[in-house]
Amino acid sequence: MTNKADTVCGCCAGVAVATPRDVHNRPGLDAIAYRVGDYPRFRQTLRARLSAKPGLAELTTRDDDDFALAWLDAGAAMCDVLTFYQERIANEHYLPTARERCSAVGLSDLVGYRLQPGVAANVWLAFTLESASLPGDAPETVLEAGIRVQSVPGPGETAQVFETVESVSARPEWNSLRPRLTRYQEFDHATTSLLLDGLVTGLKRGDGLILTTDADGSRLSLVTSVEPDMDRQVTLVALQPLAPPDESSFSRGDLSFGRGNVELLQPRTLAAELHPPATASAATALPSGSQPGSTAAPSVVSSLGSTRAGNDFGVMLGSVVSGIDLYAGAQLYDFDVFDLFAHLQASSRPPQGVLALRTKAAIFGHNAPRWGALPVSQRSGEYGPDPDQPDNPSPPYVYIPGPYRERSATWVDGNTLASFPDPYNDDPTPMDRIYLDTVYQQLAPDSYIAIKSGNAALVYQIDRVDEVSKSDMTLSSKVSRLMLRFPDPSNSGLSNFPIRASTVFAQSEELTLARLPIDEAVAGLVVELDGWVEGLYTGQKLIVCGERSDLAGVHKCEPVEIDRVDYVTGDEGFTRVTLTSALQYGYVRDSVAIHANVALATHGETVSETLGGGDPRVPWQQFELKQPPLTYVSSSDPDDAGARSTLEVRIDGIEWHEKPSFFAVAPDARTFVTRRDDEGHTSVQFGDGRTGARPPGGTGNIEASYRKGIGAGGNVRADQIGLLLTRPLGLKEVVNPLAASGGADAETLGEAQHNVPLSVRTLGRVVSLVDYADFARAFAGVDKAHAAWIWDGKRRVVALTVAGTNGDVVESGSTLHDNLLAALRAGGDASVPMSVMSYRKGLVRIRARLRIDPDYEDDVVIAAADAMLRERLSFDARSLGESLAASQVTTWLQNIEGVVAVDLDALYRALEAEQLASIVFAGQPQASTDGLVATELLTLDAGGLDLGVMI
Repeated sequence: MTNKADTVCGCCAGVAVATPRDVHNRPGLDAIAYRVGDYPRFRQTLRARLSAKPGLAELTTRDDDDFALAWLDAGAAMCDVLTFYQERIANEHYLPTARERCSAVGLSDLVGYRLQPGVAANVWLAFTLESASLPGDAPETVLEAGIRVQSVPGPGETAQVFETVESVSARPEWNSLRPRLTRYQEFDHATTSLLLDGLVTGLKRGDGLILTTDADGSRLSLVTSVEPDMDRQVTLVALQPLAPPDESSFSRGDLSFGRGNVELLQPRTLAAELHPPATASAATALPSGSQPGSTAAPSVVSSLGSTRAGNDFGVMLGSVVSGIDLYAGAQLYDFDVFDLFAHLQASSRPPQGVLALRTKAAIFGHNAPRWGALPVSQRSGEYGPDPDQPDNPSPPYVYIPGPYRERSATWVDGNTLASFPDPYNDDPTPMDRIYLDTVYQQLAPDSYIAIKSGNAALVYQIDRVDEVSKSDMTLSSKVSRLMLRFPDPSNSGLSNFPIRASTVFAQSEELTLARLPIDEAVAGLVVELDGWVEGLYTGQKLIVCGERSDLAGVHKCEPVEIDRVDYVTGDEGFTRVTLTSALQYGYVRDSVAIHANVALATHGETVSETLGGGDPRVPWQQFELKQPPLTYVSSSDPDDAGARSTLEVRIDGIEWHEKPSFFAVAPDARTFVTRRDDEGHTSVQFGDGRTGARPPGGTGNIEASYRKGIGAGGNVRADQIGLLLTRPLGLKEVVNPLAASGGADAETLGEAQHNVPLSVRTLGRVVSLVDYADFARAFAGVDKAHAAWIWDGKRRVVALTVAGTNGDVVESGSTLHDNLLAALRAGGDASVPMSVMSYRKGLVRIRARLRIDPDYEDDVVIAAADAMLRERLSFDARSLGESLAASQVTTWLQNIEGVVAVDLDALYRALEAEQLASIVFAGQPQASTDGLVATELLTLDAGGLDLGVMI
């Protein structure tokens, strides 16, 4: 009880009111102060006010155990609790200071923003098909959408299920295509060496080779050396080229040879010979497509060739036939497209050829005696018994002319092959034949010979070989007579070859040229595939994998798209594929594998379930999906913010459509909205009959089909998917050559605090440069974005650099990349030049020594400094294009509790020489000779932090 005598004790002196206190918050705080007092302040204020109340003047005690003071303490405690929660509530009403996800959801609803539920990862799958085992098997298999595959989890991981989202055509021969690895050797008349296939060529020094090219015709070269290469299984042959005696004085015609040496007729002539018309009028009629199979494939081939060349000369060497033309011709004339290509290939001559001449011969008469060495009786004549009087025992002496008395001008020493007398009619030898010095049984018609004299030579083709008796110039023997083939016998060139000085190289045999390896990297817009690859089409996706040509040992894969397909009939035939965009890298040719059985898949698997029955008596009827989480896939619609739901709801078989809200929805509209809680469960809600229709009544008439599975866990590594959960007939294996990308978890509170204002700034539309970065940053699957204007040498371009979830690379051609680009164009001005690039990674290293307060443990302070630097220089904390200064690092370290002084010894880029840079500049977007270069993100090298104690 109080005592009146205590009123003059003075215990209340100095006690003042402490509440409400003034509250002031500067901008940019993570949390705001809103409490007008706490327990001590409220307690002090209540006690101070006791003295201000006249009715309480007799209450002079201030002892805590007093009953009245106990009531004041309880009131102060109550006020403390109320103001604490009032401050928390105030913080939750501001987006930057909110700490509860539900607060962010409510605040974002005010501006029409819905927190991102996450997005499923996308991945390109490469399928392997079984080879067709029966003749009747279809060459092409359609892989329908919905094929389920599963990843092989690593330690601490869970298996992830993916489903294909598109139907694709597939063939066994598309499992793994190879680029063209070799090519024909190219040579001309001046070539001094050749590579022949194999080690046993039968060639030796002095042998003759005929080299044929389209430009130079056929010419003789002599072998000077032969060097087998055991490692490469080829033979290097050194040559001495020989030129024609006088190229303007004769005509040899076309002496081309080789496997493809076929007669090229005009298209209509070829068709007429294959199908002779029954009437004269039919001879001028064009082939009709109304009679399938009535036109032979070669006529179609010639028609295709003339179409491509724009003339009527048929299919020429190395002609290129468009895949569209080829398939159109096959369909028009009802022919198998492969047969057409085979005829195309056969009608193209090899561009070059080589013949070995196995036999060396001389001309008849080359060893005849000189005219001056003949006896007088043979050169002019002599007196002797009359040969016409054999019965006269004493015949008169008469002058007997010598057999070669008139041959001094045509004797072998002054003769050429063009003026050699024929023994049968005493006339000069016709200019279409030569006589060899003996019989050569190995020579055959249509083979080739070369005649050499000195360093000049000519090549001819044999028309006929005869074995005849030849007697002349004191010689008599059976010899081989070669009837030569050339267009103009009066100008054959034989006059250039003296009989004694000429050598004939004969018995031609075709040699196989070694194919030269193509050393150039597979790069650019055009990829040449080995051989004939049937069925490739415009718009088809391919995955190109191989070792990068600029970084040894680094294996990369990238998706590409076919723009056009052409077939080249020369050089044994190959397929030329033109891409819609150039390859990002160059690849070592013999390491390249190209997957053509490619389909896009997304994370998650399809499920169907009955949600329940409709009840038109109940407004806002709501059902929860039983198998969370609902899958959202990447979308190019700017209104979707990068994520589209896979949920499909049907009532009584009729589809109802999802809306973001019921605002302005008609009373009879078949719509629903979805709500997602913090645990990832999704609820489906229908209207009340005034905004959105109520579901019609029924039992189990509301059905849902959707995909389950979402998040960054779907970003599996390359080659981690390998299990087929759905196995259509003929499907053997599956793999993901590229890592899955684009998967993102549900939007966190911190991300929402950053993204909600961005949605208000852009409102789904891209106008200014800042809008490009804001729109991209709010796009599902994108963590960071940076936009800048740069000059690419021709025009000003918006260079947009993005980084994926958790620092993932956003590869060009990925679903996320393409959808973001499409959404930007749809939400902005499509005429503005723009490039979306994935960020560049930059790593920095730091070495520093710290002086630590003796009262603190060194290890604890070093650990705190280490953790702080790793956090501040992590992907989440850094911005694209943000540089790093030495002063920043020093300040951060100096602010660690227990640090007295900092000695920063090194700050530099990884892979560069150690130094103390005052600032490490982050790379900015710019144009280069190889295209645009993205913005750089500087982070700490995982093994590049060295902190120690200053001694």
